Formats: sequence, structure tokens, C-alpha cells
Amino acid sequence: LGSDWVSRLILTKDKTIVRGEVLVDDNPTIVGAMVPSWIHVLFEQPYNAGAAGHRMNWSTWRQCFAALR
Repeated sequence: LGSDWVSRLILTKDKTIVRGEVLVDDNPTIVGAMVPSWIHVLFEQPYNAGAAGHRMNWSTWRQCFAALR
């Protein structure tokens, strides 16, 4: 996503405590201490192929984010 995103990157064990607009993750099931405020976008991987919801990969990330606006 480029160097502009480095300052926006957050690493945490409980992703539900982070406020934001979009979470891109390869895990189709996000659980934690809070109800998430963000839209979950699933980064496509072979092991999550059957999961429902917003999906993206390196070829489609721009179209995915444009559709979420």
C-alpha cells in the first residue's frame, strides 16, 4: 500500500479495541473485548476461500476500498 500507510499501521492481539474505518485481515473470524467499529475486509487466502463478506487481494485492493466509500 506504500510508505504513506506505515504510520497508519497498528499491530495488536485484540483488533476489536482499535478504532478505525476498515480492518484488512486474513482471519475471517475476529473476536475480542469490544464490538468492532470498523468494516472487516478479508484478505483472500486459500484457507479462507469459503468465508463471506468483503474480500480483497493485491490485485483488487483499490477497487475494494473505492466500493466501501
